[in-house]
Amino acid sequence: MKSLGDTLKERNIIIRGSDGLSLSGFTQVPNAVLKSDDISSGAKLVYALLLSYAWHNDFCFPGQDRLAKDIGISR
Repeated sequence: MKSLGDTLKERNIIIRGSDGLSLSGFTQVPNAVLKSDDISSGAKLVYALLLSYAWHNDFCFPGQDRLAKDIGISR
């Protein structure tokens, strides 16, 4: 039996019958982060983007310009 880590490295999860938005991928954010009163909404959004970059690219060094563009704000 393969470990969960090995399974996730394959990135072979297929979502059948999903909506169009889900087909382009999704990012899971821990509920503790989403529901925390101590973390701003902007920080939660940046955290989600960093998770997304790390998942899809195997690294997480997007830079300020890339983060700002993806969030839809100016640097």
